[in-house]
Amino acid sequence: MGVIDEFKSEKNIKIIFNAAEKMINDKYNSLNIAQNDIMNMIGNTINSICSDAILLNKVVKVMELNKISLSKVKDHLDNIINKQNEIPVEEKKEEEIDQDKYDSEQLLLKVLELEEKRTATNSLTSIKQSQLSQTISKPIPSIQAQPVLNDNQTLNNMDINMKILEKIESIAKDKVEIKYKNIIINSYSRDWDINLNRNKLSFSINVNMQYNIIKPYKLILPKTIKNKTPYVTMNITDGKHSNKVNYITKNICSQYDSSWDIWEPLNNDISLLLTEKKWQVYFTDFTNKDLEMGADGINIIEVVDNEDKTFDIKIDNSDIFVFNDFNIELLNNFDNILLKTNEDDHVILKVIKISNNNTLTVYNEKINKLSLINATLLNYKAQYSIILNYCYKNIL
Repeated sequence: MGVIDEFKSEKNIKIIFNAAEKMINDKYNSLNIAQNDIMNMIGNTINSICSDAILLNKVVKVMELNKISLSKVKDHLDNIINKQNEIPVEEKKEEEIDQDKYDSEQLLLKVLELEEKRTATNSLTSIKQSQLSQTISKPIPSIQAQPVLNDNQTLNNMDINMKILEKIESIAKDKVEIKYKNIIINSYSRDWDINLNRNKLSFSINVNMQYNIIKPYKLILPKTIKNKTPYVTMNITDGKHSNKVNYITKNICSQYDSSWDIWEPLNNDISLLLTEKKWQVYFTDFTNKDLEMGADGINIIEVVDNEDKTFDIKIDNSDIFVFNDFNIELLNNFDNILLKTNEDDHVILKVIKISNNNTLTVYNEKINKLSLINATLLNYKAQYSIILNYCYKNIL
C-alpha cells in the first residue's frame, strides 16, 4: 500500500478523527461540533492535501501527513472562533494577500524533520556564487507546483525556492515551548484519622494517563527534614509500575523566612512510568529506610474554657515518640491547626499561645468546650506538598 493510499485508508482516518476529537475537547470545548462535522472537516482536509503537489513531493510519511491534517483542522477551528468574534476591518493590504499564497509552504515547513532541514541548508552552500547572486537579485516568485517524480527520483536542490530555504534555516533554530500543567498533592488531604503517618499517601489522579506525560517537579517539605537526610527518595507506584526520584534541597528557608524548604529532582529530564490513576507514594532517606516525617491525630486530654472564645488545650505527651511525631516545635503564635471534633467535624483553630511544652491556647468563636473533649489535631506546619508537571503527548 502506497503512502497516499495508507493516508486515505479508513484505519488512518479513524486515527486522525480520534486525535481531532481529543483536540476539540481539550482546546475548543466552547464550540458545539458534531462528529459528522468533524469527519467532514477531515475529509476536506485529506482531499486538499492529496491535491497539493509540493506537499506530496516532499512528505513521504503518513505520520507527517496526519500532523498536517490536524494542523489544517486546527486552522479551520480557529477561523470559526475568529468569525464569531469578527469585527469589520478594512480590505487586506497587498502584502497580506501575497503572504496568503505561502500557506501550503508554511504548513510544509512545520512538519519537516530536523535532518531534512540540515540537508537542505547544507545544499545551499554548494550552489555556485554566481547562481546565488542571480537568484537573489530576482524577485521571489510565488511557489509553483513541481511535477510528480518517480519513486527513484528526488527534487533537485537547485529548484528549491530561496525563500523556503531561508525559512527552513530559521525554523531549525527555533525551540518548541512545551506548556505544562501542575498536579499538587498535599499530605493533609489524606484520611489522617486512619493514616496517621504523614509518609504514606494513597490517592487517585484525574489525569488521562494514555494521553499525558508526568514529570516530577518539586517537593515542599518542612524545614526539619533536611536535618535528617541529605537527599530524599520519592517512591511512587500505580500497582503496575514503580518509580524512584531523588531530590535535594534547592531553596533552604531561613529562621525568619519560611517553615518549608523547596527540594528539586537531581535529574530534571525524567518522566514517570505510570499507566493507572490510583497511586501510592512514600519517601525514604539516604539509608534507604522510611523517612521520619511525623504523624497527626494526636489526642487532646484536657480542655479549659477561658470564656473569651479561647481555650487552653493540653496535648497527650504520655508517649514521647508519639508526641515528638506531632512536631509541636514547628508551631508559632497565630499559626493555624486543624481540629477534628468528637463529632467528626473539621474546624480550623488559631494558636494564640504555646506554653508548658504541650499546652496550646487556641481561638475559634464557633466551637464550645464539649467539641474539644476527646478531639484530635493535625499540625498544618508539619505537612508537605508534592508538585508534578504533566503535558499532552503526541499519540500519532
